[in-house]
Amino acid sequence: TGTPTAGETFSLTCSVTLQDGGPLTEDLIVQWEAPVDISMDSEIQVVTGDSTGTRTSVLQFTPVLTSHGGQYTCTATTTTGADMATATLTVQIPPPTLTVSREPDASVILRHGDNLTLTCTIQPDPSPAV
Repeated sequence: TGTPTAGETFSLTCSVTLQDGGPLTEDLIVQWEAPVDISMDSEIQVVTGDSTGTRTSVLQFTPVLTSHGGQYTCTATTTTGADMATATLTVQIPPPTLTVSREPDASVILRHGDNLTLTCTIQPDPSPAV
């Protein structure tokens, strides 16, 4: 389970070690099932490697987007069986940058008893979407 903020680099890792401790074989296939089409998403790269009896498959998000949120399942399959693990990716939306301006923008001189009205405008970036 992960909770990165949209725009960050993020990785999901699936490591597979054979229960019998045997060597990794060509028939060991590691696949990902995702809420998005990984092969068509330019922000996601799959990196697979082997070391010391473990095959690792990593989904690298550069950057992670809110649309990437959901359940990811890693399935390892051999000729003798299969196993899987599922993780939920929740992508947080970063807080907007707020710009505050006021009217009037110039200095104002007031006398005792005078009234002044300041109008403040807040502009979020990015603009919120509902």
